[in-house]
Amino acid sequence: MPVIIDEKTWQLAQQRREEARSVLRDPKGWLLQGMCFCGQCGHVLKCLHKKPKEHRYYTCGGRVKHRLIRDGNKRCSLPYVRADWLELGVWEKVAAVLNNSDELAECVNKSLVELEERRSQIEDEMLTIDSKLEVIRAKKERLGMAFADGAVLESAYKAKLNQLKKQEADLIKCRHNIDPRELTELDGLEGRIAMVKMS
Repeated sequence: MPVIIDEKTWQLAQQRREEARSVLRDPKGWLLQGMCFCGQCGHVLKCLHKKPKEHRYYTCGGRVKHRLIRDGNKRCSLPYVRADWLELGVWEKVAAVLNNSDELAECVNKSLVELEERRSQIEDEMLTIDSKLEVIRAKKERLGMAFADGAVLESAYKAKLNQLKKQEADLIKCRHNIDPRELTELDGLEGRIAMVKMS
């Protein structure tokens, strides 16, 4: 069979598949799974045990995966957050809000606005990267045609092609840093919040 995707993408898909399985094995242990986002870089907080049978933690996906953060700088520095501490704090806030209907309505409306802003931000990032990739691919095509017509020397062609390939690889890396599961999680959260708003 011909190769459809590169080896790196295949390995990343297998790794994500295994992570999904490990989360499903312990579905009751993570109250805030898929609901918390890093305040520094925007990635979904991941659930993990540093060591078996020790404390549970939430940590930024941009840190645990050694990914670049959204602006292309070094990996996220958000510290590990103890799950019991975060879950208790969130639960206390939820209980307080549920006992105050005005505050509940305000929180629901604020959450819907924030979710829409986050979705828009992710979609804008993907569109920007995709449009830059299209420009680079068009440049590569024009460069190849110029070389084939003899308008560009082989040394200049190779140097420019390598430069374009590096730019393309950097953009693809940024594109992979945008986790598509984040949009799915946002959709799920929006649905749950809308249900609370109707009730």
